[in-house]
Amino acid sequence: MKIYTGIAITSGVVDKVYTPPSTLAKSLESEFINSKEKIYRGLPSCLSHDHTKLAGWSQFTHIVLNDKAYLHFRLNIPETKEENKQIHILTKHSIFDRLEKNPDTDKLRQILENKKLLMDDSYFTEASMIPSFYKADIVKMIMQDLPLDNLNMIDYGYLIENFEHCNSGCFRHKETGLVIFSDRHFKKSSHYMNSNNLYFFREFDVFYNANKNNLTKILLKIDTNLIAYASELKNSIE
Repeated sequence: MKIYTGIAITSGVVDKVYTPPSTLAKSLESEFINSKEKIYRGLPSCLSHDHTKLAGWSQFTHIVLNDKAYLHFRLNIPETKEENKQIHILTKHSIFDRLEKNPDTDKLRQILENKKLLMDDSYFTEASMIPSFYKADIVKMIMQDLPLDNLNMIDYGYLIENFEHCNSGCFRHKETGLVIFSDRHFKKSSHYMNSNNLYFFREFDVFYNANKNNLTKILLKIDTNLIAYASELKNSIE
Protein backbone atom coordinates (compact mmCIF):
# COMPACT_ATOMS: atom_id res chain seq x y z
CA MET A 1 0.00 0.00 0.00
CA LYS A 2 1.02 3.57 -0.62
CA ILE A 3 0.29 5.68 2.46
CA TYR A 4 -0.52 9.39 2.35
CA THR A 5 -1.53 11.79 5.14
CA GLY A 6 -3.59 14.92 4.97
CA ILE A 7 -6.46 17.01 6.36
CA ALA A 8 -9.91 15.45 6.04
CA ILE A 9 -12.13 18.13 7.58
CA THR A 10 -11.63 21.68 8.84
CA SER A 11 -13.90 23.40 11.32
CA GLY A 12 -15.56 26.63 10.25
CA VAL A 13 -17.93 27.60 7.42
CA VAL A 14 -17.83 25.66 4.14
CA ASP A 15 -20.56 26.14 1.51
CA LYS A 16 -22.54 28.19 4.05
CA VAL A 17 -22.55 25.27 6.54
CA TYR A 18 -20.81 25.74 9.89
CA THR A 19 -18.89 22.77 11.29
CA PRO A 20 -17.85 23.21 14.94
CA PRO A 21 -14.66 21.61 16.33
CA SER A 22 -16.83 19.32 18.47
CA THR A 23 -18.16 17.65 15.31
CA LEU A 24 -14.62 16.75 14.27
CA ALA A 25 -13.89 15.37 17.74
CA LYS A 26 -17.06 13.24 17.64
CA SER A 27 -16.11 11.87 14.20
CA LEU A 28 -12.69 10.81 15.48
CA GLU A 29 -14.13 9.38 18.68
CA SER A 30 -16.92 7.45 16.97
CA GLU A 31 -14.52 5.85 14.49
CA PHE A 32 -12.40 4.44 17.31
CA ILE A 33 -15.42 3.36 19.39
CA ASN A 34 -17.18 1.70 16.45
CA SER A 35 -14.01 -0.11 15.41
CA LYS A 36 -14.22 -2.19 18.60
CA GLU A 37 -17.39 -3.81 17.23
CA LYS A 38 -16.11 -4.29 13.67
CA ILE A 39 -13.25 -6.06 11.92
CA TYR A 40 -11.93 -2.79 10.53
CA ARG A 41 -11.48 0.91 11.22
CA GLY A 42 -11.98 3.65 8.65
CA LEU A 43 -13.97 4.51 5.55
CA PRO A 44 -13.65 4.04 1.78
CA SER A 45 -12.08 6.98 -0.04
CA CYS A 46 -13.47 7.87 -3.46
CA LEU A 47 -12.31 10.37 -6.07
CA SER A 48 -14.61 13.43 -6.02
CA HIS A 49 -16.97 11.58 -3.65
CA ASP A 50 -17.86 9.24 -6.53
CA HIS A 51 -18.46 5.66 -5.34
CA THR A 52 -17.71 4.32 -8.81
CA LYS A 53 -14.14 5.63 -8.37
CA LEU A 54 -12.91 3.87 -5.24
CA ALA A 55 -9.35 5.09 -4.61
CA GLY A 56 -8.40 3.59 -1.28
CA TRP A 57 -9.14 3.34 2.43
CA SER A 58 -8.91 6.26 4.86
CA GLN A 59 -8.62 6.41 8.64
CA PHE A 60 -8.89 9.43 10.94
CA THR A 61 -5.74 9.80 13.05
CA HIS A 62 -5.71 12.99 15.17
CA ILE A 63 -6.88 16.61 15.48
CA VAL A 64 -4.61 19.65 15.35
CA LEU A 65 -5.86 22.85 17.02
CA ASN A 66 -4.60 26.12 15.60
CA ASP A 67 -6.69 28.97 14.20
CA LYS A 68 -9.23 26.20 13.47
CA ALA A 69 -9.56 22.52 14.22
CA TYR A 70 -8.02 20.22 11.60
CA LEU A 71 -9.00 16.54 11.50
CA HIS A 72 -6.15 14.58 9.93
CA PHE A 73 -6.35 11.25 8.16
CA ARG A 74 -4.20 8.50 6.68
CA LEU A 75 -5.03 7.28 3.16
CA ASN A 76 -4.07 3.77 2.05
CA ILE A 77 -3.93 3.37 -1.73
CA PRO A 78 -3.65 -0.19 -3.14
CA GLU A 79 -0.76 -1.04 -5.45
CA THR A 80 -1.58 -4.67 -6.26
CA LYS A 81 -4.68 -6.62 -7.31
CA GLU A 82 -4.78 -8.32 -3.92
CA GLU A 83 -4.65 -4.99 -2.06
CA ASN A 84 -7.36 -3.61 -4.35
CA LYS A 85 -9.52 -6.63 -3.55
CA GLN A 86 -9.01 -5.99 0.18
CA ILE A 87 -10.21 -2.39 -0.20
CA HIS A 88 -13.37 -3.50 -2.03
CA ILE A 89 -14.12 -6.09 0.67
CA LEU A 90 -13.71 -3.46 3.40
CA THR A 91 -16.03 -1.13 1.48
CA LYS A 92 -18.75 -3.80 1.29
CA HIS A 93 -18.42 -4.39 5.04
CA SER A 94 -18.76 -0.67 5.79
CA ILE A 95 -21.94 -0.35 3.68
CA PHE A 96 -23.46 -3.44 5.30
CA ASP A 97 -22.66 -2.13 8.80
CA ARG A 98 -24.23 1.26 8.14
CA LEU A 99 -27.41 -0.36 6.85
CA GLU A 100 -27.63 -2.87 9.70
CA LYS A 101 -27.08 -0.29 12.45
CA ASN A 102 -29.44 2.34 11.10
CA PRO A 103 -32.90 2.06 12.75
CA ASP A 104 -34.45 3.50 9.58
CA THR A 105 -33.43 0.28 7.79
CA ASP A 106 -35.52 -1.76 10.24
CA LYS A 107 -38.50 0.53 9.75
CA LEU A 108 -38.23 0.28 5.96
CA ARG A 109 -37.89 -3.51 6.14
CA GLN A 110 -41.03 -3.66 8.30
CA ILE A 111 -43.02 -1.56 5.80
CA LEU A 112 -41.92 -3.79 2.92
CA GLU A 113 -42.65 -7.01 4.82
CA ASN A 114 -46.15 -5.81 5.68
CA LYS A 115 -46.78 -5.22 1.98
CA LYS A 116 -45.05 -8.53 1.02
CA LEU A 117 -42.59 -6.76 -1.27
CA LEU A 118 -39.33 -8.40 -0.15
CA MET A 119 -38.39 -10.58 -3.14
CA ASP A 120 -35.32 -12.05 -4.84
CA ASP A 121 -35.23 -9.38 -7.57
CA SER A 122 -34.67 -6.63 -5.01
CA TYR A 123 -32.05 -5.50 -2.51
CA PHE A 124 -31.19 -2.94 0.17
CA THR A 125 -28.67 -0.26 -0.66
CA GLU A 126 -27.71 3.25 0.37
CA ALA A 127 -28.82 6.28 -1.65
CA SER A 128 -27.76 9.81 -0.76
CA MET A 129 -26.71 8.43 2.68
CA ILE A 130 -30.24 7.05 3.29
CA PRO A 131 -31.02 3.29 3.75
CA SER A 132 -32.97 2.44 0.59
CA PHE A 133 -34.59 -0.45 -1.24
CA TYR A 134 -34.31 -1.20 -4.95
CA LYS A 135 -37.03 -2.98 -6.90
CA ALA A 136 -38.49 -2.20 -10.31
CA ASP A 137 -41.40 0.26 -9.92
CA ILE A 138 -41.41 -0.11 -6.10
CA VAL A 139 -42.59 3.51 -5.72
CA LYS A 140 -45.71 2.83 -7.81
CA MET A 141 -46.45 -0.29 -5.74
CA ILE A 142 -46.24 1.48 -2.38
CA MET A 143 -47.43 4.99 -3.27
CA GLN A 144 -50.19 4.22 -5.71
CA ASP A 145 -51.78 7.68 -5.42
CA LEU A 146 -48.61 9.49 -6.47
CA PRO A 147 -49.58 11.58 -9.56
CA LEU A 148 -46.84 10.43 -11.97
CA ASP A 149 -47.23 10.67 -15.74
CA ASN A 150 -46.09 7.96 -18.17
CA LEU A 151 -42.53 9.34 -18.09
CA ASN A 152 -42.46 9.27 -14.25
CA MET A 153 -42.59 13.06 -14.15
CA ILE A 154 -44.33 14.78 -11.25
CA ASP A 155 -45.53 18.31 -10.59
CA TYR A 156 -42.88 19.94 -8.40
CA GLY A 157 -45.58 21.98 -6.68
CA TYR A 158 -47.24 18.75 -5.54
CA LEU A 159 -43.90 17.54 -4.15
CA ILE A 160 -43.31 20.73 -2.18
CA GLU A 161 -46.83 20.61 -0.74
CA ASN A 162 -46.75 16.96 0.35
CA PHE A 163 -43.07 16.18 0.93
CA GLU A 164 -40.21 17.64 2.94
CA HIS A 165 -37.06 18.36 0.97
CA CYS A 166 -33.61 19.80 1.62
CA ASN A 167 -32.49 20.85 -1.87
CA SER A 168 -30.83 17.48 -2.40
CA GLY A 169 -33.22 15.70 -4.76
CA CYS A 170 -34.65 13.61 -1.90
CA PHE A 171 -38.27 14.04 -0.82
CA ARG A 172 -39.73 12.74 2.47
CA HIS A 173 -43.49 12.26 2.68
CA LYS A 174 -44.80 14.41 5.53
CA GLU A 175 -47.18 11.74 6.85
CA THR A 176 -45.49 8.38 6.22
CA GLY A 177 -41.78 9.27 6.31
CA LEU A 178 -41.22 7.41 3.05
CA VAL A 179 -38.57 8.96 0.83
CA ILE A 180 -38.57 9.14 -2.97
CA PHE A 181 -35.71 10.30 -5.14
CA SER A 182 -35.24 12.30 -8.29
CA ASP A 183 -34.06 10.34 -11.33
CA ARG A 184 -30.69 8.65 -10.76
CA HIS A 185 -29.15 10.52 -13.71
CA PHE A 186 -29.04 13.60 -11.48
CA LYS A 187 -26.35 11.76 -9.51
CA LYS A 188 -22.62 11.53 -10.23
CA SER A 189 -22.04 8.63 -12.64
CA SER A 190 -25.78 7.85 -12.25
CA HIS A 191 -24.84 5.78 -9.18
CA TYR A 192 -27.34 5.43 -6.33
CA MET A 193 -24.81 5.86 -3.53
CA ASN A 194 -23.58 9.19 -4.90
CA SER A 195 -25.03 12.57 -4.00
CA ASN A 196 -27.42 14.34 -6.31
CA ASN A 197 -26.34 17.51 -8.08
CA LEU A 198 -26.89 19.74 -5.06
CA TYR A 199 -26.27 22.99 -6.95
CA PHE A 200 -28.87 22.08 -9.57
CA PHE A 201 -31.56 21.37 -7.00
CA ARG A 202 -30.88 24.58 -5.13
CA GLU A 203 -31.24 26.57 -8.35
CA PHE A 204 -34.23 24.47 -9.41
CA ASP A 205 -36.02 25.36 -6.18
CA VAL A 206 -35.18 29.05 -6.64
CA PHE A 207 -36.50 28.89 -10.21
CA TYR A 208 -39.72 27.23 -9.04
CA ASN A 209 -40.42 29.82 -6.36
CA ALA A 210 -39.70 32.67 -8.76
CA ASN A 211 -41.97 31.34 -11.52
CA LYS A 212 -44.68 29.21 -9.86
CA ASN A 213 -47.33 31.89 -10.34
CA ASN A 214 -46.58 32.28 -14.05
CA LEU A 215 -46.33 28.63 -15.14
CA THR A 216 -48.96 25.90 -15.09
CA LYS A 217 -46.54 23.16 -14.04
CA ILE A 218 -42.85 22.61 -13.40
CA LEU A 219 -42.04 18.92 -13.69
CA LEU A 220 -39.32 16.78 -12.13
CA LYS A 221 -38.53 13.18 -13.04
CA ILE A 222 -38.73 10.63 -10.21
CA ASP A 223 -36.85 7.34 -9.89
CA THR A 224 -39.65 4.81 -9.38
CA ASN A 225 -37.23 1.92 -8.69
CA LEU A 226 -35.96 3.19 -5.36
CA ILE A 227 -37.69 3.94 -2.07
CA ALA A 228 -36.48 4.70 1.43
CA TYR A 229 -37.62 5.58 4.92
CA ALA A 230 -36.03 8.36 6.96
CA SER A 231 -36.89 9.61 10.44
CA GLU A 232 -35.49 12.95 9.20
CA LEU A 233 -33.78 14.31 6.10
CA LYS A 234 -30.21 15.53 6.41
CA ASN A 235 -28.28 17.78 4.06
CA SER A 236 -25.55 16.09 2.08
CA ILE A 237 -22.14 17.67 2.65
CA GLU A 238 -19.12 17.09 0.42
